[in-house]
Amino acid sequence: MTDGWAAFTGPGLFANRVPGAGLADGAVAGPEHFALLEDFAAAHDLAPEVELCPLADASWWRLAGQRGYRLQGFRNVYVRATLDPRPVAPAAGPAADIAVVTVDEAPFGTWSTVLLDGFGYDDGSSRRRVARRNRMLLGCPQASLLLASLDGEPVGASNLLVHGTVAALGGTTTLMQHRRRGVQRALLTARLAVARDAGCTLAVVTADPGATSARNIERHGFRLAYTNARLRRGATGPA
Repeated sequence: MTDGWAAFTGPGLFANRVPGAGLADGAVAGPEHFALLEDFAAAHDLAPEVELCPLADASWWRLAGQRGYRLQGFRNVYVRATLDPRPVAPAAGPAADIAVVTVDEAPFGTWSTVLLDGFGYDDGSSRRRVARRNRMLLGCPQASLLLASLDGEPVGASNLLVHGTVAALGGTTTLMQHRRRGVQRALLTARLAVARDAGCTLAVVTADPGATSARNIERHGFRLAYTNARLRRGATGPA
């Protein structure tokens, strides 16, 4: 791709699409751009999918419609420029004494299990796929993996990736029986502290519109930058 990135992270994983298209100066889409992403998708046995920001050049939206791409869903993108890790609004829900540590090889298995259980990966094949992705994250020098514990019991997991002065806060989950106790709030605070110590000046995080995660993110001083739309060729509706 000459604009955006075609990503394949493994069969059945969640980043197999083209993000960032249409944002570079003069990034006008032509049939050749869509042919590239469609050839890439076919080579990896994927349905062609592109993620478009409202700021993308209008030609991307127009051609996507003409080539049979249909809306699959939305994703809010939040940013925070001041990396003081304290929430800017009073916390909601009961307080809890939650410890958060950065994970290395020793507790990695626990971190991975909490993440898989928290996100509900019960099916054997999908669980194995995401477990491989977790192992890749551990080996990524830009990544930090964080594990939250309550009274010594692991209850939540999250990660972040540092790209220069930008920290991308990755997926966060809490085990079902420990939700609404401030675990996600604690993991947000800890990741902002890691980002600040790494020299970052901007943090970015995504969430589904209207979700509990989105409300927690907003309480931490993040503001909505834009909402991405996921478009897939040949799809019949949101999935």
